[in-house]
Amino acid sequence: MPIMQSSTDQSTTEPKIVVNELLFFVNNKFDCLARDIIRSTIADFFREDKMLAAKQILVQYMDTCQLDVIQPL
Repeated sequence: MPIMQSSTDQSTTEPKIVVNELLFFVNNKFDCLARDIIRSTIADFFREDKMLAAKQILVQYMDTCQLDVIQPL
């Protein structure tokens, strides 16, 4: 009889995927565009709540990595 893992066991081994359009944009354009262009594009295209949500995702990720490099402002 095969051994089956419970759903809680599987979720701890699978990476968590977070979908965020702003972070996707930055990730894809970071090496291609100047920082000022990325910054102005984000400011013109995304609402403030979307920017804050993306920043919160990064801060939470950095907390899980236990890195003290980024300060949660």
